[in-house]
Amino acid sequence: MSPMMYLRAKNSKNCKPESVPLEGDLRDIIERRRAAAVWQSKDCQAHFSEYVFHDQGDQLAIP
Repeated sequence: MSPMMYLRAKNSKNCKPESVPLEGDLRDIIERRRAAAVWQSKDCQAHFSEYVFHDQGDQLAIP
């Protein structure tokens, strides 16, 4: 059984929860992003980002 990624209804455009199996390229991308979730601030403190795609822990802006 593949690991799953879940989208909460409150974060969905159609207000319905979704689940997506993490397979193939998507699984590779998510694994790389998990490794990049730990980042270091200017004061050399380690931090863990709550976002998959982030910039120094800050959520990326949606254009």
